[in-house]
Amino acid sequence: MSGCLSIEFPDEDIAKALYETLQVEVENPPDPDRGSTRVWVKNSVLYICFEARDFAAARALLNAYLSLASSSSDVVAVLKQVRVGG
Repeated sequence: MSGCLSIEFPDEDIAKALYETLQVEVENPPDPDRGSTRVWVKNSVLYICFEARDFAAARALLNAYLSLASSSSDVVAVLKQVRVGG
């Protein structure tokens, strides 16, 4: 089972920061036997593609990467506000 997500950000810096965060997880997966993931950025779009051995593994990968991307995006957005405002 495989799939890809693309998430467009208003700022390419945010997409790149999220890429770097997610790439650490890609290089150190918790259970490589369940599946693998690739991430990359083009312009301000972050791409997350995965290959999983079954539906449960695909769901676990998708949930993990979306949760990490969401929380990381929030942190990057706050830091950008602090940098601009401070």
